[in-house]
Amino acid sequence: MASLVVSTIYFGLMGLLAGFFLLLALVFPKRFKKIKIAFAVMSVGVLLWFLVVIPVWARVSLKIAEEKKRPIREAAEKRYNEARAVFDEQCKKAGEKIYRTVDNVDGVMLLKIRQSPALHLNDPLFEDAVVAAIDNTGHDYIGTFLQGWFDPHYKGYSFVDVLNEDGSIKRYLDYKEYASFIQDQDGVVINPDNPARYVVTYENNVNPELRKHWVAGTTIKIIDRQTDELLAEKTIFAFARTMGNYSHGAWVDSRMDTCPDMEELGRKFTAQFAMAVLKP
Repeated sequence: MASLVVSTIYFGLMGLLAGFFLLLALVFPKRFKKIKIAFAVMSVGVLLWFLVVIPVWARVSLKIAEEKKRPIREAAEKRYNEARAVFDEQCKKAGEKIYRTVDNVDGVMLLKIRQSPALHLNDPLFEDAVVAAIDNTGHDYIGTFLQGWFDPHYKGYSFVDVLNEDGSIKRYLDYKEYASFIQDQDGVVINPDNPARYVVTYENNVNPELRKHWVAGTTIKIIDRQTDELLAEKTIFAFARTMGNYSHGAWVDSRMDTCPDMEELGRKFTAQFAMAVLKP
């Protein structure tokens, strides 16, 4: 639209200028024949200059500029295609394996909490890069496992135990009023007598060879603490399409492709997988 307006103004002014010279050529008396001819020639010259010479020069200049940019553009396309190929290859390893399910599970233990990517959106080595596409973070991540998470009808667990770095356990009970939940004022028990038997955890793939292509992965694992049995695992890969070339961040769900596709589940993927294996 802007280029159309500029072009209209440009050629309009040039047309007026040429018309002005033509008008002068017409109105001058016959005795000023040489002046009339001069104005007529100037008019034709203006038309040729602005309707032919300058547009041709502009097209040539644009083509030269595009030729200069082509190596950069082709290099970027090659880099993107190589990264996409790496992602597609990793996707062959994605998917879930459920070895055993358990019914009537009251609660689970989380060994790790997904971290917010807010300060690392353009860091190719950010450990929890996949999180933007699959899960909430922090206390909201814990909340996705609890009965009544933002909805009284949300089917979750009666409690969630969280293992702290110092070895203590913090138990969160049914999801309650959000403000009090995140401030740990209500619904929390420290070091419960009977910690949850079943563990939900994850391992992030921070392979530098993958990350240089902006491909990240994570594997969710569900374990029976009593027997050390691996009950299920699921691997997800993500590809940041902007590859760090976007100021607002690469690790953002709207600019990431995942396999398997995460769009339908929203930000509660780990919890939903856990509930498919450890049925509340």
